Amino acid sequence: YKRQADYIKHRGFDKEHYKKLVISYLQKFEEAKREELEKLLLDKISDALTREQKRNRIKNILQEMRKENLISPTGNRKTAMWRLSKLGEENHG
Repeated sequence: YKRQADYIKHRGFDKEHYKKLVISYLQKFEEAKREELEKLLLDKISDALTREQKRNRIKNILQEMRKENLISPTGNRKTAMWRLSKLGEENHG
């Protein structure tokens, strides 16, 4: 079992899994700062990546979700709060 756990730890999960975590978090708390979403995902992303690579992966996941109209940021770039968009609520509510 240790080998299987290590495999998952190094491989990580697929992008859809991370998206579902973000959506669940936003359903529960309604909004989140980028740092909160980063904290949610950081230790779940493959340990084969550096911290900086993990942060970039999270940024890419959030941007992809924004382009898919699942989530949207409100406020200015530095202090933006992420929320579920209407489409995100409909698809996962």
